[in-house]
Amino acid sequence: MKFIGKFFLILLLILLLVLITGYFLLKSAWGAATLSRWISDDTAYHLSIGRLHHSFSAPLEVTLDDFSFGHDGQPALVVAEDVTLDLSLLQFSSPSHFDAITLTNGEINLANIRPGTAIPLQANHLRLNNISIVEPGTGSGFTARQIMADIAPWKPDTNSLQGEQYHFRMGIGQLQLNAQSLSNIHAEGQVNSQQLTLESLDGQAERGSFSGSLTRDARGHWQVQQLSLQDIRFQTDKNLPDFLAPLVRHNIRPGQINVSHATIVGPDWAVTDLNMQLANPQLPATDLLTQGGTLKFQASELVYGNNDFVSPQAEAEATPEGLRIDSISTHWKNGTVSASGEWQRANRQLALNNLTFTGLEYTLPQDWRQWWMAPLPDWLDSVIVHQLAVSNSLVIDINPAFPFQMTALHGTGQELLLARNHQWGIWSGDSEWKATEATFNRRDINAPWLKLHADDRQINISDLKMLVDNGPLIGSATISQQPSREFSLSLQGQSVPTDLFTHWGWPATSAGGKGNVTLNLTGKLQADQPLRPTVNGTLDLSTPAGVHQQSMQAGVIR
Repeated sequence: MKFIGKFFLILLLILLLVLITGYFLLKSAWGAATLSRWISDDTAYHLSIGRLHHSFSAPLEVTLDDFSFGHDGQPALVVAEDVTLDLSLLQFSSPSHFDAITLTNGEINLANIRPGTAIPLQANHLRLNNISIVEPGTGSGFTARQIMADIAPWKPDTNSLQGEQYHFRMGIGQLQLNAQSLSNIHAEGQVNSQQLTLESLDGQAERGSFSGSLTRDARGHWQVQQLSLQDIRFQTDKNLPDFLAPLVRHNIRPGQINVSHATIVGPDWAVTDLNMQLANPQLPATDLLTQGGTLKFQASELVYGNNDFVSPQAEAEATPEGLRIDSISTHWKNGTVSASGEWQRANRQLALNNLTFTGLEYTLPQDWRQWWMAPLPDWLDSVIVHQLAVSNSLVIDINPAFPFQMTALHGTGQELLLARNHQWGIWSGDSEWKATEATFNRRDINAPWLKLHADDRQINISDLKMLVDNGPLIGSATISQQPSREFSLSLQGQSVPTDLFTHWGWPATSAGGKGNVTLNLTGKLQADQPLRPTVNGTLDLSTPAGVHQQSMQAGVIR
């Protein structure tokens, strides 16, 4: 019996000696290299360890120095100065499952991960301490540096290096996302069945700061519960539709957005000192806001193309009927514009209670006629202005075929239906217009004045009055609302230049000086059709030299 006892004691001492020897060998550079080579030869991964550290003061903690790990035949996926493994009793049943894995001072390059494979490690916590993560993919590439993170639990699978379900806390010193630079980012949230929930997110971007909370579902749709942007300075090479396109492409549905003192500059648009509060917008959709949603907007300046809006402001709220526009105002073209009204969902009509233009100096774009004839979008079937007011404005058309200008223009209108069935026009309503001076195709006139009434049948222009070289010219006109656009025009003048109408398309007359004139015309103002071949009419001239008459048929003097 004594012999058996001595045998087992000696065997135990030998085993203990082997363990102690193996322990110290593993802690040596030779042992770390041998362990690395053994794992690399017997698995589909390559592993490199400089040294292994362990202290009995922390018996369940092992540190690996100069750590490198990746797939066979691929560059390293993970490189770290130190990797600390926190052991647990679970190691006896699952050797690859650790209590915690901590990576310190290193880099994770996601370009080197092999698709469809899972890292054969798990941990209750994956901790990153001053780690960089690189994803060089085009379109969605990023580089994150100075990362401090805790992911719990960490269970990588074939679809995700992070796993399918975990909670995380993260700090990122610098993030390069495509062309954008972000810094000092802090985020906390969770991933559950491919749904990402960012319970809190804040950081600095473009010399400003941001904060918020948001979620992304398994289909890639974003729901922004709250987002705040302060003092953002942002520059992009995209035009405005392309800049907003990600809202549609990623189906981003914001909840509450607050923007303070932001400046965004694009190639042909810019907004400076933007302040905006947006609640429950509906993007992308035909409705701007969901029911109960509100919009408050103001900026120092908004530039879009050739239009420069100074101090634009807007307030709107979604209602069960559509969108109530409490106010819109801006300084534009050296004047001011203001409006209020509502957009009605049922009939897709924009109904403005009032529309006011004051002190404008506006030059019509060269393509304004094409713009007037182009159909409106699906969400806008008609436009009605209950009260229109225009005062002290200058309107210029520089079209060389027939330029005109109206100075100190004043106008009022009531119940003006300016669009119907997606087409601009003057479909109904009453208005009155006058100006101090005007020029039509290089012919100066003074004090033009007219009244206009429109209904479903035709447009009537009455009380048409003006002075030409101090001679009065009065008349009236009608324009059919049918597609043929048949019109009639009657003008009578006393002591006016006899060549008056040559500036407006009538052939030159042999009479000169001043006289009394009577012009009667009919024709068709059809879209995309020449006017002259449709014109028939007569011109009567009475001068001290005698009476003259000219007749026109199909645009030709007979």
